[in-house]
Amino acid sequence: MKRYTKGVSELFGAVLLILITASLGIAVLYFFITTTDQLKTTLTKLGDKCSFRIVDVAINKTDSLVSSMIIQVYGLSNKICELKYIYVLNVKNLNITYAETCDLILHKGELKSVLLNLTSKNKKLRLPFILRIYSVDGSYDDYYVG
Repeated sequence: MKRYTKGVSELFGAVLLILITASLGIAVLYFFITTTDQLKTTLTKLGDKCSFRIVDVAINKTDSLVSSMIIQVYGLSNKICELKYIYVLNVKNLNITYAETCDLILHKGELKSVLLNLTSKNKKLRLPFILRIYSVDGSYDDYYVG
């Protein structure tokens, strides 16, 4: 049985280690660059959604039953918000107790009011409830009315 005592030269070993380290470094750098690009694309898409807030709700009530309300909405984003749906949710289980459509266009810095007349629909809402308004792109805001 013959023994091999020769090995790889020190210079070749050092060059090989540098090549392996550089290859791994490039692979890690590529991974981080593609991940940050995907994150930037996702955040840009999220930034395209409209943003608004329900500022205040004035209610007309007798006892604890609401017959009408005025909802004030404020536009926050640069994108124009098209508000489409108004929902009244039960506080305990978040079930929808009332739903209505609205056509409201909201620009940044604009404050608009929506009148919800429930008596014309023979509907009265019991306090407390959560008011939720949805825009066409799926953005929404909640407001507790109690």
